[in-house]
Amino acid sequence: MILTQLLYNKVDLTMVLNGALSGLAAIIAGPNYPSMGTAILIDGIGGALVVYAVPMFDKLKIDDTVGALSVPLVNGIRGMFAVRNIQARCCVGGSNYWNSVRWGFCFRN
Repeated sequence: MILTQLLYNKVDLTMVLNGALSGLAAIIAGPNYPSMGTAILIDGIGGALVVYAVPMFDKLKIDDTVGALSVPLVNGIRGMFAVRNIQARCCVGGSNYWNSVRWGFCFRN
């Protein structure tokens, strides 16, 4: 809401709702791994990223009327990599470290 006010000088309700959904899409890849502060950071970045993703799809002439591509595609993929980077820290020094970097998951022994 703050970012849409700063960029467009008005609060756009659809952007606010898409920002909330983007936060959910960004953290859904692994909500049990990050701490509360890190989860809020991932969600905040996801909410801000949708404000830039919607005009990008408009500029590419892709019909994304309700932000259906911006929310799950952009923030889902970014959230998957964000959670993967946080999750990879649990395997540092172990034999599963390279699997966590390559495939994005970590086996706990």
